[in-house]
Amino acid sequence: MMVIFLPITSFPLLSKILGGINVAPLSLVFLIPLLLIWLIPNFIKGQGLPSQSVPLLIFILLALISSLAAFYLQIPSFKAKVVWQNEFGEIISLGIGFCFFLITSLWINNFNKLDNFFRLVNISGAVALAYTLIQGFFVIIIHETPVNLLAFQNFLSASQILFVNRVNGLTFEPSWLAHQLNLFYLPIWLGLSIRKITFHKFHFMKLTFENILLITGFIALFLTFSRIGWLACFAYCGYCSLRFMNSIRCKILTKVVKQPLNIFSLKELLFNLGFWFLLLLILIASLSFVGYISTKLDKRMVDLFYFQGIKEWGLLGWTGKLVFAERIVYWIAGYGTFIKHPLIGVGLGNSGFFFPQTINSFGYSLIDIIRILVDNSYLPNIKNLWIRLLAETGIVGFSLFVSWLWVVWKTARTLENLPENLSKAIGIMGKITIIGLIVEGFSIDTFALPYFWCSLGLVVAAFRIFSKKQQSGKTN
Repeated sequence: MMVIFLPITSFPLLSKILGGINVAPLSLVFLIPLLLIWLIPNFIKGQGLPSQSVPLLIFILLALISSLAAFYLQIPSFKAKVVWQNEFGEIISLGIGFCFFLITSLWINNFNKLDNFFRLVNISGAVALAYTLIQGFFVIIIHETPVNLLAFQNFLSASQILFVNRVNGLTFEPSWLAHQLNLFYLPIWLGLSIRKITFHKFHFMKLTFENILLITGFIALFLTFSRIGWLACFAYCGYCSLRFMNSIRCKILTKVVKQPLNIFSLKELLFNLGFWFLLLLILIASLSFVGYISTKLDKRMVDLFYFQGIKEWGLLGWTGKLVFAERIVYWIAGYGTFIKHPLIGVGLGNSGFFFPQTINSFGYSLIDIIRILVDNSYLPNIKNLWIRLLAETGIVGFSLFVSWLWVVWKTARTLENLPENLSKAIGIMGKITIIGLIVEGFSIDTFALPYFWCSLGLVVAAFRIFSKKQQSGKTN
């Protein structure tokens, strides 16, 4: 049931009961009992943690140490915000994410649970996509909002609004829907589609249920008009294309060179250089084409190719025309905090206190920045996971978190090298998720959204299942 309700990122009624938590509260309802009734008792009985979680555990320990050490720093005041309350909320958010990772990696411990997990993902994804397309029809195509649709959105989402010419589905806002698709649903459906795996008997022509969900998911992602979401999708689709083109290169090379690939030859070198150079040109052309299309579909992107604007307005001024300068100002402010406290940072959630000190002077010309400093009561956030890691946990915490991602990447690569088709699909899914996270991390900086935690937990769970299968095979 936890998987079924993952598409709903905020639910006002339950958020009040859970103390104002606005991130996946319906999933938390099922996560908490699993944690108390199943996970903790199993730990008491001696069940170990996955080896892939060790760097993450060390990162969490470092984050706690950094947060405690922050009480000995001269943290600037920001309106009525209290340091310990802010830290506590962020530690809870990190704990929620870690629990999603642990529950996914440990609960799915056999092939039956693994199959059921994929079926539930497909069902929940199908429902979420169906509602998203209905929303898109009214909001984008006919530009009308039925009263019942708006009432349902008010009941479902803490944002309680439908966005103009953008869909947010069952999530809080369009960028969250893009994040959800890029780091959970689309990697799963893409991995299964590449390996031609389906968990359902339903077929339409030659398309499996997962193929249809993948195509519909790409449409929903497009309708979010989330620029970072589009870029993340382009990044992992580009990675898949490179894999495919590399397989073609190897096949052509064996026919052209007519010798083993591990033996060096000038002919092979020239062929590889020409092949990859041509592919690079194709990728640049594809990215330029996507950028050109975005200038026609998104008013924010009209000046994307007006590079003379960099000379006229400066880099930040040019990004301001693209309605992106605010993000860069946040990033610069966060990086300024890291420069002041580079080793273990200023503690979870505390980077916002330094915002007035580290803000770039250009920021005072932006309405959004002025509103944060003057009108809004909430603490500003960096809006960049990677710079946030640097600012709040320092270079040590950043290195530990990246090390954890590298360990999961190697786990996914191991799964790909196994003979089973499903293990290869999950391995591809894990790599796609990490690539998507690298890009999405430049927009969303929260630990509490459960999607990449669940995806990477699935990789670890699959590794444990297939490892047991191999060990039992050797024993037999």
